Amino acid sequence: MLKSASKIVEADPRHAAEVIFYPATGLLRPAEAADLHALVAGIEVSAAAPPVIRQQFDLARNAFVYSWFVYELATLAEKQAYAVVEMALREKVRLATGKSPGRRDLRSLIQDAERRGWLRRADFGEGVRPFHPLDAIVALRNDLAHGSGRLMPNGSLDMIELCAEVINRLFLFPPAAEPHPAPEALATEPGGCAPPKGGNSVE
Repeated sequence: MLKSASKIVEADPRHAAEVIFYPATGLLRPAEAADLHALVAGIEVSAAAPPVIRQQFDLARNAFVYSWFVYELATLAEKQAYAVVEMALREKVRLATGKSPGRRDLRSLIQDAERRGWLRRADFGEGVRPFHPLDAIVALRNDLAHGSGRLMPNGSLDMIELCAEVINRLFLFPPAAEPHPAPEALATEPGGCAPPKGGNSVE
């Protein structure tokens, strides 16, 4: 449903029950848009990547922040991050070979990057069976590209971070030094926001 004009800048009601807990003081406060901003602020594409790649990735980060107002924008942010991975792979081929990668799909581009040594599976851990993280990017991207009602903001945040790591490794720059905080208990289903540094999310 399209939000009414009078409610454009109101938080999506699915965030209403989310709170941030600070163990050191025992204090609680309502979650706010700045908490989503804090989650993606440290997930950056390095300056070694072409400017257009960085700009497109920032669209994903901004969309995630604005999911405070429209919950489903978290999924749109994830989808954009996958598109930037494919864009980065194509640009890497062009820069390294001087040739266009042609019409190869995302899976083929990742496999080519592995053969060339630009990406190594060992650098990304084991993932959750049956998917290695690189395979998960392909599977989840295809799921969204072909139409899906999946809505898991915390999972979207994890995948946005993984996409940044892939892009940074492509351009020979280490991933962000501080990954986003691990999601704690969530106040809403199917997802919510994890706390900023120093706090924990509780129901």
